[in-house]
Amino acid sequence: MQTGETLLLILAAVTGFGALARRIGLPEPIVLVLAGLGLSLLPGLPEVDLNPDWIFLLVLPPLLHAQAWVTSWKEFRSHLKTISLLAVGLVLFTTVVVAWAAKLVIPELPWAAAFAFGAIVSPPDAVAASAIAGKLRLPRRIVTILEGESLVNDATGLVAYRFALAAVATGSFALDEAASQFFVVALGGVAIGLAVGVGAAWVFRRVRDPSIAIALSLVAPYAAYLLAERTHVSGVLAVVAEGLVLGTLASEVLSATARLEGFGFWQMVVFLLNGTAFLLIGLQLPAVAQRSCEESWATLLLDAIVVVGAAIAARLAWVTVGGLVTRLLGQFGLNRHRPLPWRHLFVVGWAGMRGVVSLAAALALPLASGDGGGFPCRDLVVFLTFAVILGTLVLQGLSLPFVIRKLGVAGDGVEEDEREREARIAAATAALAHVRALGKSGQYLATATQLVAAEYADRIRDLHRGRASLIGEAGSEVMHVQGTAALRKAGLHRERATLLELHKRHLVEKETLLKLERELDLDETRLLGESGGAGGAAAPISAGR
Repeated sequence: MQTGETLLLILAAVTGFGALARRIGLPEPIVLVLAGLGLSLLPGLPEVDLNPDWIFLLVLPPLLHAQAWVTSWKEFRSHLKTISLLAVGLVLFTTVVVAWAAKLVIPELPWAAAFAFGAIVSPPDAVAASAIAGKLRLPRRIVTILEGESLVNDATGLVAYRFALAAVATGSFALDEAASQFFVVALGGVAIGLAVGVGAAWVFRRVRDPSIAIALSLVAPYAAYLLAERTHVSGVLAVVAEGLVLGTLASEVLSATARLEGFGFWQMVVFLLNGTAFLLIGLQLPAVAQRSCEESWATLLLDAIVVVGAAIAARLAWVTVGGLVTRLLGQFGLNRHRPLPWRHLFVVGWAGMRGVVSLAAALALPLASGDGGGFPCRDLVVFLTFAVILGTLVLQGLSLPFVIRKLGVAGDGVEEDEREREARIAAATAALAHVRALGKSGQYLATATQLVAAEYADRIRDLHRGRASLIGEAGSEVMHVQGTAALRKAGLHRERATLLELHKRHLVEKETLLKLERELDLDETRLLGESGGAGGAAAPISAGR
């Protein structure tokens, strides 16, 4: 089978099984991994060799960028201590625990190689965590912690992985030197990411064509990653910092049309890259197991159970002890945050699915050479990595919804819905006052002011009654009144500014902000299309509403 046909088959499988996952209500990463495993068992299917550089360079930057874009910097910063303890402390602790477990099941494995393996499987996957958390109505604090952790922990794991590989090659390891280099690598990556994010935002302000803006949004994460990697600092943290900057400034530097079209574009990019990566995990597993055939299947299975159990137990132990320490500090007034309930802590500890970064790091291990070089027991280590990915995704991913329901952690969404309704009322009230003020200035006809003010008054009344209405629902027959479209647009801009201010004051969460802003963008593009200001480009966007 030719490469083009294989690629077409993979894309078709990603599309089909992705649709199946959404239909049956299971997280896509789990369904795609199992689908890849099932497809790999079909006779006549060619073996797919996955280049780890493809993951690190082509897949990782856009996936991290997309996740960072929708992450609230304010929420991230408010939980920075907890996120750091998980993304740095837990990753290093898991590295040590899994290294010990690997040494237990593979006695001939050198300690440096065991630590490299521990670093490979230590960071949970950003995409898997978001995909599974997004299916469940978890408390916002848990979601923020899980998503924030998954953005940063890849950097910790990959840095530890590099130092461990160097120790394998040289036979020596200096802890003090590694610690100092870790901070240099981390701070350097953040600095480059901030510079790229600010520079990209400066360009966005001056770009009028939405297509060019969307293309630049794809270039930015690759630029941050490559620039950081070429200067030997963390490309992961560079992309995360760049994505946080642009996600924070998107409302100011991008037009409504660019944000809407970019939203659809990035949904497609994330779906295809994420789906392809997880499908390839399943496709690779039988080939990896075949190369580990020096061991019996019973031995391989026992080794996998030990290593997977160590990875899961390390996370649960760290989270439990961390929760206990937090409570003790709170009793002495040394912790300003309310500690998470024990049920919430267990959910955080159970949500440790591994994914594409572990896959790429394992496949990037040096191959054995004729002079005895390469990574010791490489094929067995790669197999155990796949076992950890598959075990955590399937065992924890499938059981997480049951655990959440059994512990009563998931909310009914009433509180979130009420906060959203209050945000809508506040935005519409501010817009109504703004429209009336513009009417009093004499710039617009009194008829136009009365029409738009009446629409906002009706919307506020509907919201108080529990019904959300849209601007301009009266229909296009009133658009001939001079100034009506301009007043509506001014009202939409004031709504958007009000929502941003509420978000800055921690009264509106980032998820709600993005949802309401997307509605305002749809309204604005529809107004432009009806008034001829968008050249007809906006009509197809609002048509599918």
